[in-house]
Amino acid sequence: ITAISLYAETGLARLRNGPIDPAELRETLEKIATQSTRTHAIIQQVRHFARQSKPQYLTVRVSALLDDIADFLDMETRRHHVHLRQDIGPDLPPVLADPLQVQQVILNLVRNAVDATGTVDGPRAILLSAHLGPDGVELAIQDNGPGLDPNLLRQLPHPFFTTKPDGLGLGLSISQSIVEAHGGRLWATPNRDAGATFHFTLPAATRLHRSERVELTL
Repeated sequence: ITAISLYAETGLARLRNGPIDPAELRETLEKIATQSTRTHAIIQQVRHFARQSKPQYLTVRVSALLDDIADFLDMETRRHHVHLRQDIGPDLPPVLADPLQVQQVILNLVRNAVDATGTVDGPRAILLSAHLGPDGVELAIQDNGPGLDPNLLRQLPHPFFTTKPDGLGLGLSISQSIVEAHGGRLWATPNRDAGATFHFTLPAATRLHRSERVELTL
C-alpha cells in the first residue's frame, strides 16, 4: 500500500509541474497496477495464514524470492535513507517455501532493521545475505543499529517479543511461526561492532522426493 501511495504521489507531483510524457505516465501506472496486484496477493496470504492454513510449498530459488520484492525493499530503505546491500551466495540450492510467506518474513525483518537504525548518528546500513548452511539456506538481515540487549535475545521465542518500545511483537511472532512451519528456525545474534543480525533457515528442496516438488518460475 505504501508503494502504491508513493507511486501515485510521484505521478501527481509530475503532473503539477507541467505536461508529463505519456511513456513516463504509463510506466508509473503500470507500477501502481503491479503493486496493487501484489498487495492483493499478500492480503490473501495473510488471511490464509490467520486461518492456520498450511504453506503452499514450491521449489524456488532465493534469488527469485528477492527479485520479486526488490521494489518493496528498495522503496522501504530509500525512503528512510538506509543503504541496503545484498550478498547472495553462488550456486545456492532451491528451497522449499511458500513464496509469499517467506517474502513476508524478509520484509518484516528488513523493516525491523530499518527501525533499528533510526538512532544511528551517521550512515544507516543493512546487509541482506543468503548462504548455504548445515540446515539448508540461511538468510540473514544485519543492521548497524544500537544492537539488542542479551536479555532480549533470550526472549526471542516469546510470542510477543519485540525490539520496539511501543511494539506488540506480532511481526516477529508471525515471522517465527512462518519459518518454523517451513521446518526452519529464526534467531538473532549481536554484531561484533554494532547492531544485530536476525537469521532464519529454509530447508533445501533436495530434502523432498523429486515427485513431490513443484517448480516455480518467477
